Amino acid sequence: MNFKERGITVGDLTILLIVILFSFFLINKIRESKAQKQIINTFQLDIHKTLVNK
Repeated sequence: MNFKERGITVGDLTILLIVILFSFFLINKIRESKAQKQIINTFQLDIHKTLVNK
């Protein structure tokens, strides 16, 4: 099938939109996970410093 003759269809745009939305949510989930790990590590470090200084 010659894609230049066919052009872009609604199905092509729908698939592209799904891929973009999936990527957006996946990237946000990864960022949220990294931020949560940093918060937990900081909290654990503070607890460790408190216990060692006693």
